[in-house]
Amino acid sequence: MEGEMKTPNQLILFIIISYGLAAIIDIFYYIMGFGFSTSPDGDILIFVPTWGLLRMYTPLAASILVMKMYGYDIMKWIRSNLRIDLRGLFFYILTPSIVLLTVGIYFVVYRGLTGAGLANIELPEPLGELPQHIKLLLLIVNGYTASITINALYAYGEEMGWRAFLLEKLKTRYGKGLSILLTGLIWGFWHYPAMLLLGYGEIDIFGDPPHITIFKIGIYPIFTIFIGALLAYSYWMSRNILVPSGIHGAVNAYWGLTRLTTIRDLYIEGITDITSWMAISIISYVLYGKWMEKN
Repeated sequence: MEGEMKTPNQLILFIIISYGLAAIIDIFYYIMGFGFSTSPDGDILIFVPTWGLLRMYTPLAASILVMKMYGYDIMKWIRSNLRIDLRGLFFYILTPSIVLLTVGIYFVVYRGLTGAGLANIELPEPLGELPQHIKLLLLIVNGYTASITINALYAYGEEMGWRAFLLEKLKTRYGKGLSILLTGLIWGFWHYPAMLLLGYGEIDIFGDPPHITIFKIGIYPIFTIFIGALLAYSYWMSRNILVPSGIHGAVNAYWGLTRLTTIRDLYIEGITDITSWMAISIISYVLYGKWMEKN
């Protein structure tokens, strides 16, 4: 009973700390003059990796601080979510293929909505001179490698916070379905300071001229709900944070491919994004149900 009474306080503290730390990082980089649309190319190479690493580890930092305050065994929690065995590594290595499937669904939906094929990929020389299928192959191979290495390392900080801590706390109190919904919303809103201050997601309210779309800001939490469903089911089936970290890393590696290879307007983009992730989250739900029956 005492643990149940503490849970809401832990959740509120976690949200305040994770949001607060992320906002502090965004404000710092904004004051330093960095931004996705305002930084020169050379500065982007410094800004994005450092900002991304610091920001993506704020949910893990918030989890550790809250657990420290409530007397949890932090190292035991970390070890229980990081299982290095052949089965876990096998599924971890396959995680980018799940996102590639989603990208494939995206292109099918996009073609159905617009009737258009893939546009030329905008890559610098000498890649720009290569045939279309070679460009795509290079992007897929490079993205796959990044997904299970550096991108997964970055995503680990978020997944430990959003899935291993927040999702599990919410599931205990509200059940699986509502916990996925709430985690997706909280995760989506967590990106807002970066959108508004730094132009994350191609939004720039301080640009000349300002560029902001209520539609895009409003639809982002829906996007994270459906991605979060896939991450949640993959975590519950594997009980290994490496698996959702690999998927999250692949999302960061591959989702930009849709912008490189399609010409879209804002509403087509939103509908196609949500439809493709809705499809893959339904598939993951069905697979999770069959896994539950088997186990």
